[in-house]
Amino acid sequence: MTQRNLNRLSNLMLWLNFAAVLSIATQILFISQYINQNQLSYQFLTRLKRIPASPTSSFWQCTVFSLALIFLITIRHQYHFSKKTNNLFVILEFIAAVCTFYAVRMNYNGMFLLVFVDFFMTTPDISSNAYYRFWTIVGGLLVLLFSVSSYSIIGSVFKMPALTTYISFIPTKIASFLVLLNNVFTAFNLILFISITRGAS
Repeated sequence: MTQRNLNRLSNLMLWLNFAAVLSIATQILFISQYINQNQLSYQFLTRLKRIPASPTSSFWQCTVFSLALIFLITIRHQYHFSKKTNNLFVILEFIAAVCTFYAVRMNYNGMFLLVFVDFFMTTPDISSNAYYRFWTIVGGLLVLLFSVSSYSIIGSVFKMPALTTYISFIPTKIASFLVLLNNVFTAFNLILFISITRGAS
């Protein structure tokens, strides 16, 4: 696969993740309003392990952190930095991804694959001995995070409200559409990840 096509796919993956994060944040925000308007708050809270943070606050946190991640990735694609600066950007991207993951209440983990792809595509001499240890640590950590960051594993530990709990309070037709939409985001992100890593290898 040509570098131009790889860049197109990585950009598509970047904005797909932004759309996925904002979609989930928007769902939580508007479903919370629906629950309040229909006086379902008591039933909703009895199904949670702790009182959730303000949905409006979570929405803006998702927006800010995901935009920060986009900014960092875009900068790394536009400019050639020294190895030290490049490593710093990798760390900042990782922090932004973790903050986004927390802001979206651990209901979406695709941003870790995005950071992995960006690191893989923009790190020079990635196979050299000088980068081998750093590559192993960062790559292994991102894969580990993606593996354990499904809501069923880590969300229950931190007692985060599951997106499925919110969706269960809205009409069935709308709920089915949202479940399908969220699954499409996850599946498409994984397809892009596989396509980029195979095309770049």
